Amino acid sequence: MRSQILSALPPALVGGARMPVAADVVIRLPPVLVVVYVLAIVIWYELIRLALMKLVARRRSGRTERDEFEEWRRQEAELANGRREAAEQEAAEESEPDPARRYYYIARRTARAERDAAVERARKAVEDAIGRIERRHREIEAALDHEESDRIARRFEDPTAGG
Repeated sequence: MRSQILSALPPALVGGARMPVAADVVIRLPPVLVVVYVLAIVIWYELIRLALMKLVARRRSGRTERDEFEEWRRQEAELANGRREAAEQEAAEESEPDPARRYYYIARRTARAERDAAVERARKAVEDAIGRIERRHREIEAALDHEESDRIARRFEDPTAGG
């Protein structure tokens, strides 16, 4: 038996010399098993990819939260600056000796307040309109769902009725 194995080997290996041998490996599997293995490989690939994407998303969301916080802080600082400047301007307006200029500042402040009130009323009207539209959309959706369930119920009650 040993002589058969040795005679099958190349002569260089029998004499003790080492030579790299390229091994031809043939794997014979039923097609169903090949499909199962391929599906398993694809599923593992997708799971690993999903895990990596979650890690990247978590890291990015951390940056996003920090960016949102920084944006909020910047806006708060701008608002505080605006309030401080408005207070300084108001103090300057109050101490203005010229009555015409003082009335001009008062009229300007009143116009600004009226403008802000009009913008707020418009925003409220838009929110109310959106609320009415969404409420009407839900009513229509509920009515359509009710119609569909009635139609299905009739179909099951009367099996001869065609849909």
